[in-house]
Amino acid sequence: MKDNGFFTKSFFSLKLQLETLLEGAGGSDASLLLDKLSQLNQSEQRIVLKMMQRVVDRMLAGEIRLETKSDAEQKMFEEQLYSGLVSSLEQTPPKERSNRFHVVDGGKPKNPRLIRLSKTKEDDRAPNLELLQ
Repeated sequence: MKDNGFFTKSFFSLKLQLETLLEGAGGSDASLLLDKLSQLNQSEQRIVLKMMQRVVDRMLAGEIRLETKSDAEQKMFEEQLYSGLVSSLEQTPPKERSNRFHVVDGGKPKNPRLIRLSKTKEDDRAPNLELLQ
């Protein structure tokens, strides 16, 4: 690419940008879909795109979900691992448990405690300031 001109370099840059853009939207499969879509007439394209948008909207809303076998196995593995960790924590004698941590049943805690980072920083600095003085 050392001897290539401005157009060739710009074209190569554009190609890389398009590939990066497509990676976030299905990669080469998205390109294949667009190729097939371009073979339809405009009214067919609009109909197909509206149908696809409805399906994707339903998926995003949680009405329907697709899951591969490996996704299901991964999810089951994670749930078993989590259950094992919780079980081990619950079986640990109270003396060995830290008083700072406890297992919370799913969701948000009933009494959430707000943490102000600026206040925490000031509180952490206060003992050091006393030592310096």
